[in-house]
Amino acid sequence: MKSPFVVLIIALCALGFASCSSPYSPDTSQIYKSTEPASPDQLALAHEAWTILSSPARKAEWPQARQRYNHALYILVERYRNDCPNQQFKIRDTPESIFVLGADPRTEERHIDLYDDLIPCVNIDTTFYLKERVTIDGLGVPLAGIVKANQAKLKKNESIKDSGNIHTLTAILDFDHTIGGRPSLRVIPRLAEEQFPVGQVQHTLAADFSAPIALFWKRENISNAGILGAFRPQKAANYMGLYFSEPYNPDKIPVLFTHGLMSTPATFANLTNRLMVDPVIRCHYQFWFFGYPSGISWAISAQAQRQALHYIFEEHGSNSPDSNINNLVMVGHSMGGLITRLNNSTRPWSMLNHLVKGMDDAKELTYDKASQKIDTLIPPTLKAQRRYDKLKELFLFNPPNQTSRIVFMATPHRGSSFADTWIGRLGQRLISLPDFILTEVIKTGTFSGDMLLLNPEKLQQELTSIRQLSPTSPFIEGIQEIRPSPGIPIHTIIGSRSQIQELTDSSDGIVPYQSSHLDWATSEQIVPSGHSVQDNIATAIILRYILRKHLIENNIPLSPKDSDVAPALWQSNPPMELPRTVTH
Repeated sequence: MKSPFVVLIIALCALGFASCSSPYSPDTSQIYKSTEPASPDQLALAHEAWTILSSPARKAEWPQARQRYNHALYILVERYRNDCPNQQFKIRDTPESIFVLGADPRTEERHIDLYDDLIPCVNIDTTFYLKERVTIDGLGVPLAGIVKANQAKLKKNESIKDSGNIHTLTAILDFDHTIGGRPSLRVIPRLAEEQFPVGQVQHTLAADFSAPIALFWKRENISNAGILGAFRPQKAANYMGLYFSEPYNPDKIPVLFTHGLMSTPATFANLTNRLMVDPVIRCHYQFWFFGYPSGISWAISAQAQRQALHYIFEEHGSNSPDSNINNLVMVGHSMGGLITRLNNSTRPWSMLNHLVKGMDDAKELTYDKASQKIDTLIPPTLKAQRRYDKLKELFLFNPPNQTSRIVFMATPHRGSSFADTWIGRLGQRLISLPDFILTEVIKTGTFSGDMLLLNPEKLQQELTSIRQLSPTSPFIEGIQEIRPSPGIPIHTIIGSRSQIQELTDSSDGIVPYQSSHLDWATSEQIVPSGHSVQDNIATAIILRYILRKHLIENNIPLSPKDSDVAPALWQSNPPMELPRTVTH
């Protein structure tokens, strides 16, 4: 972890050069070698290999047959892509077609027509975002399927960000289910299926879980949004919302990740990539991400997150307590942990006793009583204005009942003294808050006094996120008054850069242990890491253990094979190292 000074200097430079960063795009120019056999010959090679793979008596020949089959299929897929103008996939049901595009008989949603493009994962460079590449050697050609964006849904709710989901797929040329005498090219969702039948033999499907992750975050075009979001929130305001790397799946439990200061949702790319190593995680969980410009008040960002989640719960929610959407796991890193804590705390209006004069008893009030109490404190001239309603919405709400577990990572629950250093103060002055925040909130704060929401002269300074991380900020003081329901298990993952024996004196370089520690947490793990603890391999192992434990405690059955194989344990000295390519 670089020092705060180095980070700030890099950030300032990035503000000037953000638009000049080198472009990234998958290399799809290597279509095929001219020396490769013609397509009918490739089809014959794939068919011959399929016959071998369908015979248990020829098991010794399977490895080489699978290699020949996969190679021939790759050539055919790339030639097909090259023949399609702008990669617009249409069924070519003509006599000269040597195969047809077939839908999986179980659901039409698996049809190739769903995609704008199908990119072989081998053509995608993952090193732009990821430190490892998680793959499985098996049958078929791993693909990244770019789903056609649903423009109607995007216009309906701007909090849902979707440049086109990226499906993790495996292409199969199926000779057992022919159409008009021709084999069918099928795309299998790899996060839903582990095997595919060839004759009477079940073969493990090949997979590349990393390429779709890297391609998704590049297509969302938020690589520079972390710096812009911290110092020029107005320029990054359009990326606030929920991101889904895969489409919503009612059969899987959502895990919502929220990033911290000067960051983006892509900060969790390596963490989620490492979780893909575990087939139990792949089978039972789906990953959601909340992005926001981190220069603004985290209380305002928290409200935006609640609105986005409300839309998702309305669209996909269920009254059944056993529904997976009602088993949400929330993970917050750094300032994202404060957002997570605020949104899941009972009686969040208790914070107002540090923000509004006359609300000293806020912790004892019900929702209705708190609302009535604020009404008595607001001048009549403001009560009819929408600004007043927005002010109340920041703190007067009930937490969602869908959250069932929370993980805090390097979260400054008691603030960070970094915000009070000269570097932090410089950062506060450099933040240019969006006009909509200043006009809406400053015009609301018309009282005299020294309370945050009642003193317009203090608002511009206090509403910057860096200032709100100070131990003396009324927001940090106020959040001490609130916590999630005792029925929600809480886990903390804390970084420590030093080798000192006393935890109370340790720090991740930005947040001291004493600020991240929670006496009421269900578990606490210390990771040898700087503040970017989410990028540490040990953190992935810990979260993998927590998510498996979550399944067991919620009576979600695991297969005998899965339950017998315990997840890797966290090793602190030295931390567990993964090879560059993880193949199992």
